Amino acid sequence: MPDSEAESRDMVRARAKATTSNMQDLAIQGRLGLVIDGTGRDYDKISYQISMLKELGYDCYMIFVNTSLEVALERNAKRERTVPEYITTQSWKAVQANIGKFQNLFGMNNMIIIDNNKSDQELVTNVMNKVSKAVRGLLSRPVQSYTAKRWMATERKAKRRD
Repeated sequence: MPDSEAESRDMVRARAKATTSNMQDLAIQGRLGLVIDGTGRDYDKISYQISMLKELGYDCYMIFVNTSLEVALERNAKRERTVPEYITTQSWKAVQANIGKFQNLFGMNNMIIIDNNKSDQELVTNVMNKVSKAVRGLLSRPVQSYTAKRWMATERKAKRRD
């Protein structure tokens, strides 16, 4: 967007971020399932989110949709709103450097890596189907967290008293 639109863009963006944050807080209070979408560039931010969610009893998983630098650059060039090539390259390198850290953070059984180097048409079909299948598989796993099991038992008791 042009610099002349920065003020209005930033106002709308700030309001959207506040709304999203509020919705996330409400979901967490109700211990609802969450899907957090991000680039994987900021390991510390994701690590902090995971530690907070695990403390509340969440079982945490990662679906890492991976692509090559060449494909990332090609897709960026095709977008209506592009970023400079050096930013795409820096971001891609930062994300790639975090893969091993994420595997340690989530555990090998709780992280699924999906290849996203196919054509745009396949992205819509095969890749999204793989992601959907991975999410369904993770959702069907039994709850592992002791904290979550204890919270669920307390909630069931409270409902029986009503």
